[in-house]
Amino acid sequence: MVFVHAGASADAPPRLVTLAAALSERGRSSRAVAASELRGVRDAIVIFAGDTGAGSLLRARLSGNCTLLDVRGLPAGPRFPGGSRLVDGAIFRNCRQQKDLDRPRWTSRVIYDEPEPGLAPHSVAAGEFQVGCFGVSAAGEHFGKVRGVAFIDSHPLRHVGQFNCHLSLRAPGSAELYQPGAEVANAAACGAVLVTMRDAAAVELLGEDYPFYCASDRGAVEDALARARQLRGGKEWGAALARLREVKTKTSLDAVVAQHLELFVALEEAGSASKAEGAPPAAG
Repeated sequence: MVFVHAGASADAPPRLVTLAAALSERGRSSRAVAASELRGVRDAIVIFAGDTGAGSLLRARLSGNCTLLDVRGLPAGPRFPGGSRLVDGAIFRNCRQQKDLDRPRWTSRVIYDEPEPGLAPHSVAAGEFQVGCFGVSAAGEHFGKVRGVAFIDSHPLRHVGQFNCHLSLRAPGSAELYQPGAEVANAAACGAVLVTMRDAAAVELLGEDYPFYCASDRGAVEDALARARQLRGGKEWGAALARLREVKTKTSLDAVVAQHLELFVALEEAGSASKAEGAPPAAG
């Protein structure tokens, strides 16, 4: 199994390195490689970012590899005529993605994001309320503009333990539907309450009745945070944490590894069936 990433070989995302190591421990030799190193990969399952180009897909297929797309945003499949035929399947990050973007001949499944490696429960004292928003992509147009929120865009994993409330925002539109749910998984791993917009991954993981959703305008975000501050330690705060503990189980590294292994088996079975259908009839 080969996870392809952009950039230099030494710059593999920690999430991919950790996932590849966990899959290897389960008997599926896996590694993360830079796109420039893909030329030497043969007879593997190769997982690309969803917006990969035609050249990379074609080279992978000509080398005898199966190809999967990791759909981490709106793009799902090559943006050129017939390009989807170079793809064997996709890893979708929420059910809405799969409903809208899957293709009939692909072998695909939904696998929710696991948390970033190394996260641990927060260390905020009982009765305190500390809010953090991690990354520009999680803050949208409000980065640095909402009162009482620490906006962190460099090495956020060094700071997550300082917050018992996380904030996740999206630009209205396709981002609400197609972005993965990493912020949900991260908050769950930290034991922090999440204030979030109703993006597809959040609603699928947390449920329609999760108590700390917010709208996208700045006033609504500030009102939702004020409500979370007022209710900390109470019934709704506890209900939110209970829901996030369920998410923590669903998005644990062990669960995500098992789901990848199931998809790989299904992909191999689909490939074997396709070859059998195309084989000439047996003699006699």
